Parts: sequence; structure tokens; C-alpha cells
Amino acid sequence: MVNRIIYLIAWTSARLFAMLYLRLRIKGAHHLPKTGPVLIVANHSSNLDPPLVAVSFTQRRLRFLGKKELWNNRLFGWILTALGSLPVDRSAASDRGAIKASLECLKNGEPLLVFPEGTRTSDGTLQPFRDGPARIALMVPGTLIVPLRLHGAFEAWGRGTSFPKPHRVTVVVGEPFDPSSLATGEEGKKSLYRAVTNEMFTRISNL
Repeated sequence: MVNRIIYLIAWTSARLFAMLYLRLRIKGAHHLPKTGPVLIVANHSSNLDPPLVAVSFTQRRLRFLGKKELWNNRLFGWILTALGSLPVDRSAASDRGAIKASLECLKNGEPLLVFPEGTRTSDGTLQPFRDGPARIALMVPGTLIVPLRLHGAFEAWGRGTSFPKPHRVTVVVGEPFDPSSLATGEEGKKSLYRAVTNEMFTRISNL
């Protein structure tokens, strides 16, 4: 009960900030499946991205991974935890930890937000995608992938700026797709991973 109250306070506060300060607009939120494992893949241009995506949905609580250093600020760490973030150690073993946490979320039927670029863009443009998210999605049967794009987040708080600017941000959610549907039965795993990754990139680019 306490955790739910904390979540509602943090979610509502973040939503109000996004709506009033960043004039957040949300398009296509209905595309998020109401049940089952979902991998939301989005472009990454700002530290605002995870909370902006989290407050864009009202029907389900999202989970997302964050570098554990973000929890050094106790208030910010409290907000991230309440919004559904999971701290990940980016040491040599971080990949295994991130994969394990991601798989647990999907196996529990939770929606998980990931950024295929791996890190924030330095100039606002979409960077090449890594294959990790495709692999994770294909490891949990029944997982659907939902492409999402944030517009304006880089201008609001991109790299090199110390505080968010009051710039309009728009979150656009695309239709979900089944990554296993891209399999032909003739290609190897690496080819399938690349096909799913390319599909993610194309769909996000078109949003």
C-alpha cells in the first residue's frame, strides 16, 4: 500500500511537471497492450526520457533500467524507484545484470522500456541501434515490441545543459509488432536479431 502511494505521488508530480513545464503531448498511448510482456523501444536524447515515457501511460506501470549512479542523488533515486526504474551496475558484469533484470520483467508480464542506442545522443539525431533489445525480446515468448519516439527532449535537456528548458516535448507511440514474425526459418540467430533491430530503427524513424 505504501509503495503504491509513493508511486502515485511521484508519478503525479512528474506528470504535472511534464505537462506544465514541458507542455507534454502524447500520441498513440492506446497502442500499449493492456496485458502481457511488452518491450518499449525508444530513442534516447535526454535524461528526461525515462520519466517522460513513464508518465505517458496511465494503464500500466513501466519498468526501465538506469545506471546506479543516478541513485547517488537520494531524491532523484527515490523518484526513479517509485516510477519503476531498476538500478544497473555498469561495471564489467553490467551486461549480464541488465539482461537478467530485463528478462525477469518480461517473464513477469511487465512492460519494459529500453533504449536501443545504448546511450544518449550527443547531437539529437538517431544513433545506430544495438542488438541487445532484440535478443531480449526474442528470449521471452509472446513479447511484443512497441516503438516510441520522443520529440523535443533533446532541446529541453540535451547533453551539455545543466537544467531542463521549458521546451515542448511530444511522445509518439507506434503500433506493436511481434519480433518472432520476422523469422523465416532459414536464417541464423544473428540475422534474426539484425532484422528485428532494423525493424525497430525503421519504425522509430518513421514516428
